[in-house]
Amino acid sequence: MARLWLLMFGVMAVLHPATCAADADHVVRVLQGNGCPNCQLSDADLVHADLRDINLSHTKLQRANLGQARLDGADLSHADLSFTSLNGASLRGADLRGSRLYGTDLRGADLSGAKMDPGALEQSHWQGAKGIVDGARGHAGLHNAGVDAALAGRWPAAETLFSAAIQTDPEQPLSWVARGLSRGERARLILRRATWPMRGDCSTSRAMPSKLSNCCRPAKRCTPNPIKLAAKVETVWVRCC
Repeated sequence: MARLWLLMFGVMAVLHPATCAADADHVVRVLQGNGCPNCQLSDADLVHADLRDINLSHTKLQRANLGQARLDGADLSHADLSFTSLNGASLRGADLRGSRLYGTDLRGADLSGAKMDPGALEQSHWQGAKGIVDGARGHAGLHNAGVDAALAGRWPAAETLFSAAIQTDPEQPLSWVARGLSRGERARLILRRATWPMRGDCSTSRAMPSKLSNCCRPAKRCTPNPIKLAAKVETVWVRCC
């Protein structure tokens, strides 16, 4: 009988690894709003959970799903949040000092007032997060995010990220060059639009849809613009290691 029970437990462990990873008692304790420091919550499903002001210090939360959870004021110091999903979570005023944030998904999270170590977000995904404290993002992370924005053609965002990277480490010439290139691409786009005259005022036109093409098409004859756009040059965006 004991052998049969052990066999059944082994099958359950294979089929439901997440259930076996997190301690059920610890999950219930947390969902009831009680503190649970040093608990085992790996792979736990805590989506949309209200965990405000809870104590989860030194807790194992690897791969747990805390998407959209409310963790305002929570103590997550020295917790293991490796590959944990905190996508869209509210972490206002939370304590993340000493926590492991390797591969952590913090996209769209609210980190206003959160306490973090310098460079804490260097190996995490923080795009779209707001309220990030100065110094939490390292130079490489900011620079590489700027490269991603540049490759997507989001020039204002790229310039902002490269500027933040320069502020973090002004001795890195790569970010200075990248910011200059992004500014040049942005200026090129503005000039291209400025030197593309339109016939008629399309914003005030009451023409029927079939006639809009005649109103908004580029004029065939126009006064040559003294500003000539430079030939398109392929830009190679270099990431930081």
